[in-house]
Amino acid sequence: MLKGKLIQLLNSLEVQELKRLDKYIQSPFFNKNKKTINLFAYLKKKHPNYEEIDKEKLFKVIFPEKTSYNDALLRALMAELSKLIEGFITYIEYEKKQDGCDLLHAFLDRQLYELFKKQGQGILKKQAKAIVKDGSYFFQKFQLEQLHYQHITITNHRSQETYLQAAIHSLDTHYIATKLRFMWIALNRQQVVGQPYDLGYFSDSFLAQIPPQLLEEQPLIKANYQLVLLLNNLDNTSHFFILKEHLYKYSDCFSNDELRQLYIVMINYCARKFRLGQLNFAEEALELYKAMLESKLLYVKSYIWYQNFINIVNISIAAQAFDWAETFIRKYEKDLHPTYRTYVSLYNMASVYSAQGDYDKTLDTLQQLQFSNFNFDNIDYTHYLNYKTLLIKTYYESEEWLSLESTLEAFRMYLRKNKAVPPHKRKAYDNYIKLVKKLMNKRLGKKRTAKNLL
Repeated sequence: MLKGKLIQLLNSLEVQELKRLDKYIQSPFFNKNKKTINLFAYLKKKHPNYEEIDKEKLFKVIFPEKTSYNDALLRALMAELSKLIEGFITYIEYEKKQDGCDLLHAFLDRQLYELFKKQGQGILKKQAKAIVKDGSYFFQKFQLEQLHYQHITITNHRSQETYLQAAIHSLDTHYIATKLRFMWIALNRQQVVGQPYDLGYFSDSFLAQIPPQLLEEQPLIKANYQLVLLLNNLDNTSHFFILKEHLYKYSDCFSNDELRQLYIVMINYCARKFRLGQLNFAEEALELYKAMLESKLLYVKSYIWYQNFINIVNISIAAQAFDWAETFIRKYEKDLHPTYRTYVSLYNMASVYSAQGDYDKTLDTLQQLQFSNFNFDNIDYTHYLNYKTLLIKTYYESEEWLSLESTLEAFRMYLRKNKAVPPHKRKAYDNYIKLVKKLMNKRLGKKRTAKNLL
C-alpha cells in the first residue's frame, strides 16, 4: 500500500491537472530522469485508487533490472517525483495569480524601457476595466503604479508624476480593505472560540477615519466595514440587512472566495439569532444559501461539500420549507461527492420526513440507507451518531418496540467499542439510551395495564 506525501499530492490534483502534470514531468526542462516518468505513468493509471498499489510489484515495474526489492531506492524516486509535483503546483498557482508585475520588474532591471512602457500601459488599461475589485486588486494596482513611478524616475519623465500620488492612494485603499477584513475575521473568531483579539494599532479610531467617499466608491470596503459594525454590535440587526442588500447589489464586484466568506459569516450570524429565539433568521439564512447556490459558491472541485448540503437541509427544516428541502435534495444530490452521496441524500431526506411527522417515510428512507452498505468509516463519526439517533426516534414514534430495543443495544455496544467517540459524548449518548429505555418501558407499562383492565 502506498501512502505519504506523494499520494497526498496526487490526490489533490484534478484529472485535467494530472494531464498537464504528465507533460510537465516529460519536459526535459524540468526533468531528465526517465524512471520518474515511468513512476508517474504507472501511478496515473491507478488514480485515485493508490491504496491498491503494492510497493514490491511497483518496484519490479520501475526497476526491472534489479533482482531484489530496495525500499530506499523506491523512496528516493518517490521523493524526486514529489518535488516535481510541488514545482508543478507552484507553477499553476503562479499562473492563476500572474498579474504582469514580475515581467515589468524584469524589463526595468534589463533596461528595456520601451517594452516596459508598452506592456505597462496595456496592463493598466486592462486593470481599469476590471469588475472584481478584491483585496488583491488594490495591491496589484499599487504595485503597478509603483513600478510606473520607478520607470518615470529612471527615464526622467517628470511630467508623469501622477503615478506617485496614485500609488499612495492605492496603498491606503489596500490597507483599509485588508485591515477591515482582518478585523471582522478576529471579531467573528471571538464569537466562535470566546478568545478576545487585539485588533491592532489605531483600531479604536480606525473606523471613524475611513473616508465616506471610499465607502461609497469601493463595494469591498463597504462590505467589510458593515460586517465589522455587525460583529461589534450583534444586537443591531440593521447592519445585517444593509450588508445583505449591499452584497446582492454588488456581488459581481467580489471574488468568489471573498463573497463565500462574507455569506458564511452572515449565515452563522443568522444561526446565532435563530438559537436565541428570533425564528425569522432561519428564513434569512436559507435566502443566503439560495444566493450561494445560484452563484455556485458552495462547490469545491465540482462538488458541493457535504457539510454545506446538510446545513442547507437543516436550515430549510428550521424555516419549515419542507417542499423546498425535498426538491433541493433531489436536484442537487448528484453534485455530492460519490463517497458521501448515499448517506447525505438519504439521511437528509429522512430528516425532512421526520420533521413533518411522517415516520413511515422516515423509516423507509433510513432502511434504504441501512441496506445500501454505505461505509460510515468514510465520514466523520458524528454522522453515524446522528443516523442512529434519528433511527431510534423513528422507532419510538412508530412504536416499533422490538426494533427499538435491539437498536438501542447495538448503539450501546457501538459506543463502548468505538474509541473515536470522545468520553463526554459517549456519556451523553449513554444517558440518551437510558432515557429512551425508560420512556419506552413507561409507555409499554401503560399499555400492559390498560390491557389487563380489559
